[in-house]
Amino acid sequence: MAAFHDREFDTYVVLGNPDRPDLWTWPVWSVIAEALAPLAETERGKAAVRTTQFEHDGKTLIRFGRIGWNTLGHEKWVHGSPKNQSVSDDWRFLDAEMWAPAWSTCERDGRAPDVFVGIRNERVWHQGNESLSFNPVVLLAVATDLGEPSTQEAARAVQVVSAQTAAVLSVYQRRTWGKAFGDAGFSDAIQDLLSTGLFRVGTPHTRPVDEKTFSETTWTRLRGDGG
Repeated sequence: MAAFHDREFDTYVVLGNPDRPDLWTWPVWSVIAEALAPLAETERGKAAVRTTQFEHDGKTLIRFGRIGWNTLGHEKWVHGSPKNQSVSDDWRFLDAEMWAPAWSTCERDGRAPDVFVGIRNERVWHQGNESLSFNPVVLLAVATDLGEPSTQEAARAVQVVSAQTAAVLSVYQRRTWGKAFGDAGFSDAIQDLLSTGLFRVGTPHTRPVDEKTFSETTWTRLRGDGG
């Protein structure tokens, strides 16, 4: 079996319009979750979500427990859901990940996920004086060895995410999960891109939002975004 980092992915990044309703609010997420649902169904095991969010003080971490990829799971962490509508207005969303199958299964198998989704809230990540040029950042990666149906589902899902966030920029590249580093390790993993390595050094909100926003030169702009 190939190394964990050698698996190849169709990888998309969507930069949303910061003036649109947040992706992690119930009306928006319900549409996006439906588009992602076919990709979350994997023969290797159930998908799972993990998210970092804080109480209104910005310091107290909210404990959600295990979050499955299903209606009950979405209702736990998505703001304004039928189950948390009375309390989630004050929550501060930092980021979220969906792994299909769950990350614990991937670790046990020694194999990268079939599908990975990452979401990052720029309002919390960048709390400087500059205004935001985009928010949120959404990353979708789908393994190419899943075949053409999954490739098509990924393209459709990205269209939905781009529409729901009124994307200012959507880009694509084909890449491996990570890059070999040393004798057995790897770096630049897809799962780490949203926290480090995706953008050029410096604050991306003080520069034009285009392909040069990213640290890697292998991203290709998709048609139909706001740019």
